[in-house]
Amino acid sequence: MTPPKGTYLFFVGIGGAGMSALAAWLHGQGYAVAGYDRIQGPLCRHLEDLGIPVIYGDQNMELPEAWNHSNCWCIYTPAVAKSNPLLAHFERLGAPIKKRAVLLAECLAPYKVLAVAGTHGKTTTSCMLAWLMNQSIGQTSAVMGGVSANFGRNYLSAENATFAVTEADEFDRSFLQLHPWVSVLTSMDADHLDIYGDDQEIHKAFQQFALQTLPDGVLIARHDLSIPPMEAKIRRYGIERGYYAATKLKSEKGRMRFDLSIDGKKARRFYLPMLGIHNVENATAALAVAMEAGAKLQDLAEALEAFKGVGRRMHLRFQSPRMVYIDDYAHHPKELEAVISSVRAAFPDRFVTGIFQPHLFSRTRDFADGFRESLAKLDALWLMDIYPAREEPLEGINSTWLLEGVGLKHKMMVQPEKVLEALNNKLVEPGVLLSLGAGDIDRLTRPITDWLNKEKV
Repeated sequence: MTPPKGTYLFFVGIGGAGMSALAAWLHGQGYAVAGYDRIQGPLCRHLEDLGIPVIYGDQNMELPEAWNHSNCWCIYTPAVAKSNPLLAHFERLGAPIKKRAVLLAECLAPYKVLAVAGTHGKTTTSCMLAWLMNQSIGQTSAVMGGVSANFGRNYLSAENATFAVTEADEFDRSFLQLHPWVSVLTSMDADHLDIYGDDQEIHKAFQQFALQTLPDGVLIARHDLSIPPMEAKIRRYGIERGYYAATKLKSEKGRMRFDLSIDGKKARRFYLPMLGIHNVENATAALAVAMEAGAKLQDLAEALEAFKGVGRRMHLRFQSPRMVYIDDYAHHPKELEAVISSVRAAFPDRFVTGIFQPHLFSRTRDFADGFRESLAKLDALWLMDIYPAREEPLEGINSTWLLEGVGLKHKMMVQPEKVLEALNNKLVEPGVLLSLGAGDIDRLTRPITDWLNKEKV
């Protein structure tokens, strides 16, 4: 059941990508929205600019008075610790308490839902798709997991929209609340093993998500993923393979060029203003969805060429003849490998330095070998402490332990307050600098960019 219009909604963990998008979207729909987060990040500042009150303490006496009552709905994300006192406070009040994923599914029920799932690529693909749909089909609502540079935000509240794009998050099996008209599966690599336990369980969850595609809908799945028999139509996509296939890829002047083939026949050439084979793959999935929804190739070609990217996804923050600085959300070994490989292909003769902040003790433990292998593809690694998020420390699992196993000559631990000093003393030119991770490393991107501009690197 969706809340009646005008209901007061309080989001616990409102600064998260998915939470902030839903909060802003509902605020635009006329709900009275407020929330809590641990720190004031860019997404929280945007919410405050919209007039949404946000508190940064977790004691109930700090709650805005209008939201401190039993008729206020409390919306939470599993990324927030269960011990958070605000959750306990709303429970004592007898207020309705609802998981974000449940409310999202209820809010999207009136639309034809285009849902993008996958261990990697879902944020970039969903932001591309939202842009392509709005430029080709018309007004489309969206709740995205990243800030679209074209729209300047992570949500779209379009009047009279038929379609709604959403990122389908596998964490805590949240995506199983959705029943999309078009579902996308970009990847099914193991992650969130604290939730799933092993690879087999996460594969089962992705397959169940695929089966929840409406019978008259379409599943767009990467060519190599295992998909169970289903009523919905299945369309495969990929690089050189699939019903929708990207072929003849070429990197040129900071963008990717490729031909799109449909059912083995060349459709037309496309230009993507982003680096990386993985981003061409993401674009192919987004194009496939838009075409299944009725978009025309010419409109899609023009729209894709005008795509400006997504915040913290291969985000080019600085470029000069001597230095390139790219920021990315990569926090899984496969994502790190994709980013580093893309940079190597685009800048083959550059010295590549990566600043990496691991995210979660459990992920660092579960994928330590993969992290060490991926990070060893850098020329130099500056490793930050593990960002704990919702977790308590695990004995023996820390960044020093992780760093010891990385086969690099140039490697060191670095604290956030020492990053600018390291840039001054350790940065190799000509080079590429990467900041990588899903924690609060994004708070360093502005100071790093300012330093590079000031020093005229």
